[in-house]
Amino acid sequence: MMTGTADTRSQGEMASAWMFCACCRSTPQLMAGGRRPSPRKDSEVSLMIMAGMARVVAEMCDEVAVMYLGRVVELGSVDAIFHAPRHPYTRALLQSMPSIHAAVRTKLPTIEGSIPHPYNRPAGCPFHPRCPEAMPGRCDRVEPATRDVAPGHAVACLLYDD
Repeated sequence: MMTGTADTRSQGEMASAWMFCACCRSTPQLMAGGRRPSPRKDSEVSLMIMAGMARVVAEMCDEVAVMYLGRVVELGSVDAIFHAPRHPYTRALLQSMPSIHAAVRTKLPTIEGSIPHPYNRPAGCPFHPRCPEAMPGRCDRVEPATRDVAPGHAVACLLYDD
């Protein structure tokens, strides 16, 4: 699990901040006879994976749930989550991933602030102290409900309130 460069993250944050829970329709298989089986097409079994390697999730899974402080903040298809993330935490996680297309020695973006202690959660949205889009007086008071933002794509964020 990771969020950015090791020099800007505490070990605890690296261990807990970057978590994708993914539901797959299939079981992972080993390479067989030089052919890499397609786990997404070979069976109809559900599997939950907690991973910090987004590429693993994107390859093996059909649906993804992004969690922050043990709460699902975004849920949708792999395509929706990776290509049109809605929650500020999901966007920050994806922006903090290394890319082979980045210029050499480009510093990875990090998520400002620290993860709150799970037994001392902030009021309102648990991500608001670290969120660049937090709305004072709202995000720090109201806990967002999960709502559909597109077919099969849900987010728990006050930015999407009507």
